[in-house]
Amino acid sequence: MCIGKPACSASPCKLERDKTLAPGSLAPEFALAQLYSRWRMDDKVFEIVSRLRNQTQASPAGDTVDVDLALLEANSWLSQTNLAKASSVLQSVLKRHLDDNRTLNLVLQAYLAFGDYTNALQLVSGQLATEPNNVAALVNQAGVLIRMGNSSNAITLLNHALAITNDPPARFNRAYAYLQTGNLPAA
Repeated sequence: MCIGKPACSASPCKLERDKTLAPGSLAPEFALAQLYSRWRMDDKVFEIVSRLRNQTQASPAGDTVDVDLALLEANSWLSQTNLAKASSVLQSVLKRHLDDNRTLNLVLQAYLAFGDYTNALQLVSGQLATEPNNVAALVNQAGVLIRMGNSSNAITLLNHALAITNDPPARFNRAYAYLQTGNLPAA
C-alpha cells in the first residue's frame, strides 16, 4: 500500500511502480489506463492513451495497441456523455484499419454496447456490400436490426445466412426474431 494514499489506490501505485521498474513496457501503462477508465478518471486515461499512441506508432504491435487504445478512449468519452467524440474516435480507428476484421468486430461491439445502432448498422452494411455472403456479418446485421425493433428484415437476412450454412447463432436469432414478430409456430 502506498503511504499517504487511500487503500483503493494501491493498485495504481503498484502499476505506477511497475511502469517505473520496466520503462518502455506497455502492459503496466495499459493496465493503469484500464483501471483509471473503470474509476472514471478520464483525464488520466486520455493522458496515458496519448502517451502510448506516441510510443507505439512505429512498433510492430502498434496496430493492435491502436485499436485497444481507441476503444479505451471511446469508453472514456462515453463516461463523459460525449457520444459524438466517442463515435469520432471509433470512426477514426476504422479508417486506419479498413480491412481488419478484428477491428470491425470490436468497434461493432462498442457501438452496440453504447446503443449506437445507426453506426453499427452502417458498419455491418458496409461489410455486406463487399461480402454479401459473409455469414457472420449477416448474423451481426440481423442482430442490430432486432435491437432496433426491425425483426421482419432480420428474418430475411437470417434465412439467407441459413441458406449458406447451418449456423447455430443464426438459428437462435431467427427464432428470437420470429418471437418478436409474433410468429410463434415458425419460432
